[in-house]
Amino acid sequence: MGATWHCASEKIDYDNFDLYCEHLLVRDNSNNKVISTCRISPPEQAQARGSYFTETEFDLSRLFQIRARITKVSHLCCHRGYRDRVGYGQVIKS
Repeated sequence: MGATWHCASEKIDYDNFDLYCEHLLVRDNSNNKVISTCRISPPEQAQARGSYFTETEFDLSRLFQIRARITKVSHLCCHRGYRDRVGYGQVIKS
């Protein structure tokens, strides 16, 4: 879709917001493979950074009154083979 990666040569997606976020990594216990990741930005960390990443892309001024209670989850990535799974090992057949 025309995206450019500032860190493509390193094959790592990161930016200066990463240092202020929590990073969740989910593994499949049966084979220890990473199946999902995401970046979590709690309000305290967004304040320490000066903004949420989303505020650099969109006008969130209408959310100002609840800003101190917003936790932003972004950069969610899930392995294709696990996207239809529910619970522990159940698979929804489409």
